[in-house]
Amino acid sequence: MSKKKQYTFSSLLFLFLLVMPLSSWAQGIAGCDRDFVNLGEKAIEVIPTGIDDTANIQCALDGVGTIFGGVPGVRLSAGDFFISSIVVENYKGYFQGETRDTTSLVVLNGSVNCAAMHSAGQAASALKFIKGEPVVRYMTIELGITSATSKPTAIKGKRGDKTKPQAVQIVSPCLDSSTPLDSFINFTGRPAEGPGCGNDVVFAEVDRTNFFGGGRGSELVFTGILAASESNMFGGDCGLLGQVTVNQSWIGNFDSGVFTALRGGAHVDVTFNTFWDNSYGLFITNSNQTTTVSNNIFDVLETGSSGYSAGLYGTASAPDAPRTTSMNIFNNNFRFEDTQDNTMDAVGLYNADGDAPPQNVGVFIANNTFDLAGDDVAGIWSDTVNNGTVTGNAFSGGGLVAVEVLADDGFPVFGWTITGNGDLRNITPLDPDIWIGPGVNDTFIGDGQFHTLHDEGTNTHSFGDVPIDQPVSLEGKVEKRSSRSKARNHSTKFLEMLKKR
Repeated sequence: MSKKKQYTFSSLLFLFLLVMPLSSWAQGIAGCDRDFVNLGEKAIEVIPTGIDDTANIQCALDGVGTIFGGVPGVRLSAGDFFISSIVVENYKGYFQGETRDTTSLVVLNGSVNCAAMHSAGQAASALKFIKGEPVVRYMTIELGITSATSKPTAIKGKRGDKTKPQAVQIVSPCLDSSTPLDSFINFTGRPAEGPGCGNDVVFAEVDRTNFFGGGRGSELVFTGILAASESNMFGGDCGLLGQVTVNQSWIGNFDSGVFTALRGGAHVDVTFNTFWDNSYGLFITNSNQTTTVSNNIFDVLETGSSGYSAGLYGTASAPDAPRTTSMNIFNNNFRFEDTQDNTMDAVGLYNADGDAPPQNVGVFIANNTFDLAGDDVAGIWSDTVNNGTVTGNAFSGGGLVAVEVLADDGFPVFGWTITGNGDLRNITPLDPDIWIGPGVNDTFIGDGQFHTLHDEGTNTHSFGDVPIDQPVSLEGKVEKRSSRSKARNHSTKFLEMLKKR
């Protein structure tokens, strides 16, 4: 070929490459719709269809492990992605949007076959990761509506908005409108298989993601993030081990913002999040895990009659629940205000199984702020739980009590230390600042807190308590605590709702 012809050919080829649409060069993923799913430079990239994106996202996530040379994950573009339910096993990579303000994963009404998932021994979830190492980040997950006469639409929530979303437009995300969706995201193991199944492992992370539920008590979506074995929901011996991290996310309008029940000394880290208007911000049950809860905001303003609420709630509700677990709760801001005499605990610890001895929680509650308002709002309330340390916290406002430690069901409680919590004159509760119930033994209460104290415990060592002008009358107090216990039994009802129908 002459130099002139070679030059002409090269010029034409360059011009062809220049004007050819970029989409023509996008590498498709086997089995996926290449109009919407393609291999980008660093990830499998997905763009929205405007109708139903479930199959495209499922195909993209399944494709991560099939690409020669590997690919780190799936990236959604800006826009609204409408889904029903996606299940991925052994996923190792990220699943991310552009930002949480521009990318939304929208769960449509009547789209999830919740009954079928329950029959298969699985919690009904919009996005389920079975084992693996998934990272979910940079998106908003919320509810949406669709009908025969309209395109899908997202019910847009706002971070920290105290009003409930337009949930009246949504009957249920489940096909059966009488069944609630268990969770938006579920980190779990294999389906429940009954006695003899083994333990599964997951290393999961949620980072900078918004979760907008349907409103607590709406029974549309129980929890934003569910981290538990399927056996924990359905019965059986399977456990879930590993680590779950929730970081810098906004989670609101759920019965439970985050629900965890890990075993085998697993780690759960919940840091720098904002929880607002949930019945339970963080619910920990029947666990053997080390839980670190730090630098979060737990915010509930109650103007209706929604029953019991808690920022962080730890409970052992089953006879075979692990007898030890660990919680480190520090540098959080708890803001709880009630105007309707609802029962609320910023931190609630409760051994809900009356036949089991107290759980050894090993709870360390330090350097938090508690801003309380309401006649039945407590800062820290512990019932039949051993080994708690409360130190360096700041209490303000009103409420019922700053710290209360009780023992029920004939089981003695031991090992509580309450010290260095600033000037408790900054809180003006209805009852004394610190309340130690009968059956509580060997409690140490340090000097310098200017605390008032009601003590029915045994061998309580209190230093520097402020004398009460009038002796505390127990009239009405026993009934009050009985009614609080009944209100806190809402937790067992919540667990029963998660037990499959």
